[in-house]
Amino acid sequence: MKIANKITFSFFITALVLTSIVASVFYFIARDNLERAISEHLKTAIQKTVFQVDTFLKMNLEKVEQFSKSAIIRRLLQTKRENKDYKSRLNDVTQRLKSIKSVSRYLYDFFVMDRDGIVVVSTDEKDIGKDRGADSYFVSAKKSPFTKSAYVSRHKKKGSLVFFIPFINDTTGEFLGILAARSTVEGLNKITTDRTGLGKTGEIYIINKDGYMITPSLFVGDAFLKQKVDTENTRRAFEDIKEFGRKVYLRKFHKPFIYSDYRGIKVLGIHEHIFRTEWIVFAEIDKKEAFAPLAALKLILLSVLIFVPLAAWIIGVFVSRIISEPICKLHKGTEIIGSGNLNYKTAITSKDEIGQLSRAFDKMTNNLKETVASLQWEIGKHRKAEDALQNTYRKLKDAQQQLIESEKLRVVGQIASGVAHEVRNPLGIIMQVINYIENKIMPMEEDISKALGMAKNSVKRADKIISALLNIPKATKLELHPERINSLLESSLSLIKDKIKNIKIIKETESGLPKVLVDKNKLEQVFINLFLNSADAMPKTGSLVIRSYDKEFKEIKNSKLAKDVGFFEPGEQVVVVEIEDTGMGISEENQKKIFDPFFTTKSSSKGTGLGLFMSKKIIDKHNCLIGIESHLGKGTKVTIVLKIIER
Repeated sequence: MKIANKITFSFFITALVLTSIVASVFYFIARDNLERAISEHLKTAIQKTVFQVDTFLKMNLEKVEQFSKSAIIRRLLQTKRENKDYKSRLNDVTQRLKSIKSVSRYLYDFFVMDRDGIVVVSTDEKDIGKDRGADSYFVSAKKSPFTKSAYVSRHKKKGSLVFFIPFINDTTGEFLGILAARSTVEGLNKITTDRTGLGKTGEIYIINKDGYMITPSLFVGDAFLKQKVDTENTRRAFEDIKEFGRKVYLRKFHKPFIYSDYRGIKVLGIHEHIFRTEWIVFAEIDKKEAFAPLAALKLILLSVLIFVPLAAWIIGVFVSRIISEPICKLHKGTEIIGSGNLNYKTAITSKDEIGQLSRAFDKMTNNLKETVASLQWEIGKHRKAEDALQNTYRKLKDAQQQLIESEKLRVVGQIASGVAHEVRNPLGIIMQVINYIENKIMPMEEDISKALGMAKNSVKRADKIISALLNIPKATKLELHPERINSLLESSLSLIKDKIKNIKIIKETESGLPKVLVDKNKLEQVFINLFLNSADAMPKTGSLVIRSYDKEFKEIKNSKLAKDVGFFEPGEQVVVVEIEDTGMGISEENQKKIFDPFFTTKSSSKGTGLGLFMSKKIIDKHNCLIGIESHLGKGTKVTIVLKIIER
């Protein structure tokens, strides 16, 4: 496995393992905390409800007990029916019960039963005379205050509770009768339907000892004594049935758990007992809603588990490239130098161990190069000249490589000056040696004469390249003046008319174009270079079309213009020059390198590869654009976009 892949894989695995551990720990802690919080919330809600229900029952029972302390009721129960005062006392109790009823909120019926269970007084005349002596609640109420569980009143047709208070003779302890009061279940309903903090699906309801609801259901209409509840939670609740009815009991603390409710829906629920009335209170909330935050947390942690390792993978790729690229570059250098190119430099400038190794490697290569040069010097006033020429060529190639890598005019100027100083003197010596040898050889030695001619041409080409390099910095020094573009095109054509006399010139220039702010000499240099390039592309004959016009910048159609168009606004008016030939054209691959320094498709005797490079530098310095479109066998079109200075 490559080192880059190892680094990337290590980043990914480390991030995946750490993220998995952290996410898992965080999830389980958050889950436990959430479940605890929900459970505590349900506990609080049901305990609050139990307290309110118990308080409601106790207050009503105490209120009836307070009414039972009335002397007129006790006097009636101690008076026999045949007593002459019985009727007046009965009337007094009737009026008393009616007045009590009028000020009671939930208590709507009051009645008094004698010691035999006969209703002797009632706010509802239909109850008077009824015998309740055989009813179980009458038997229970004879011993102590008693609350009858919820039921549907036969003639009132509404859910009711009944509170019973016994009358006992204070002197003899004899049972005298019972005061009873009926209450609506509205008070209970108001307590249980308060669903504050229970969300959309949370509900609290009460069932009696037979398992039927006696308070409203959130999901079922008319549930009073009709909706049977038989769930795992109710079965657990009825396990405590033996505790019902005890006056003193130890309340059990129940825990919420998940089960299916009376609808068959999974819920989180809890129950508590109302021992006074043999009721069970339930608080439930749908599992899906209760644990919705946990589901959201799962989604978040899953996203983290996916994206963090992915981000680590991307970072690993970036880091591996930083580490591996210098190593690959150094490896490539060893192969190039091993093939015999001792002029190659790894050019790794980092200050780390790889950079130190690179510099040591370059130093070793330079020492090897000097050793080889020293050995070659001993070969002989002809091999030495050839070596000098090769060394000069190497230096020029190094200068070319530095120009390509730096692309900065300041560095170009320094390199050009250095090359001129270091190379021209050896070139002069080489040229003198060649001239000396030419004077010494015999006319019949054609091979030697031909070789010397080739050497002279190479020296002249090297000198020509040096001159071109020295002119590059000068291309950046502009003397700007308002000029007519058509005049510059005409003057440029007139300077090279002898070199393009075999080419048909077609002028499509618009008159009255606005002036442009340019350096006349530099722009003529660009036009001349482009005209000569077109001429070289049409060695026999062809057509050269020269166009000039003004237009909005956004309407110019040339996909090869520089992408950085920050010098121009979309609606800005500009002057456009197009130079189009019918020559051999340029391949798609070569078009990518057309503005690179020293790149040329011409023979070595015709070009240095700096013409288009310098032309683009001149156009760039004017804050203008140049682009080339070409097709093999169909010709080339150069487009130049210039800024307008005035109308």
